[in-house]
This record gives sequence, structure tokens and C-alpha cells, in this order.
Amino acid sequence: MAEGIAKNLYPNCMFSSAGIFAQENSPATENAIIAMKNMDIDISNHKARQLTQDLADSADIIVPMTESHYYTLLQAGIEKDKIKMFKSPVPDPFGQSLEVYEKTAKTLKNNIKELFGENFDS
Repeated sequence: MAEGIAKNLYPNCMFSSAGIFAQENSPATENAIIAMKNMDIDISNHKARQLTQDLADSADIIVPMTESHYYTLLQAGIEKDKIKMFKSPVPDPFGQSLEVYEKTAKTLKNNIKELFGENFDS
């Protein structure tokens, strides 16, 4: 959902999501797809991928969803200066209700706007 929201907010920038514990090539959940559709964002073709060292090395910024993900990244040797935290953590809604997914989507949108700014376009 974060990738879809970020791309929607900042269409001239490149965003790519990868999970620390993601199951490679898993599709977005039905509730994630619906929550995003309700925001006029289509993530129906999204496939999960695992964060690899190559992906981390090529990224300008890595944004973990929670503080525990932050520490996992540090333990994996990711440069501290490359990691940027959201103001509030974003717990994984996996397996929960559509309402939880929609709340998570709103939290993501607010966090992304705050982290990158309203007029981020580089």
C-alpha cells in the first residue's frame, strides 16, 4: 500500500517496496486492494518482494514501517543515514478487517506526506 500511495502522491518519483519478512511474489491481499481502490489507487498487480542487500544498496532512502524493522535493518548492515522513519509506526494489517486496512492506508498517506513534504517532486 505504501508504494501505491507514494507513487500516487509523487508520480514523478520512483518508489519501490520490499519487505523484511515478505513472501516473494505474493499478491496484495484482497483488503489491501479494496482499501487502495477506495483511494483511487490500483495495486491489483502488486507482487511482494524480499528486501535484499542489492536493493538496499541501490536505494536512496529506506523507510521501515516500525521501530523493530528499523533495528532489523541496522543489524543487517544497512547504513543508518539511509534509513528514514515515519513519525508514527505503521503496524502490518495482514489478516485483519477492511476497516483496519483503510486506517492503515490513511496512516501511510499522512506519514508519507509528512516525510517527503507536500511539494516533493525531485
